[in-house]
Amino acid sequence: MPEQYLTRGGESPVYLDKDSAHVIKINDAIYYATWLEYFNSLVLHNLIFSDTAYALIGFIDLKNVLHAVVRQPFIIADGQA
Repeated sequence: MPEQYLTRGGESPVYLDKDSAHVIKINDAIYYATWLEYFNSLVLHNLIFSDTAYALIGFIDLKNVLHAVVRQPFIIADGQA
């Protein structure tokens, strides 16, 4: 895999993208009641935090569980989000 595993956030494992300027997150929407709720969460995040907006790049089936794959700019933060 060209991406490098970094850590696991609250919802997703996080990988450094091969361009080193973005991260890839794989989310199974376990924290949401429905996929629609997850997608609405992405939209709200993008409206409020446009500098770290998510781009949905696809879906992946891992062990018969559907996961969304999103890409986000990599930032170095002064504290935890």
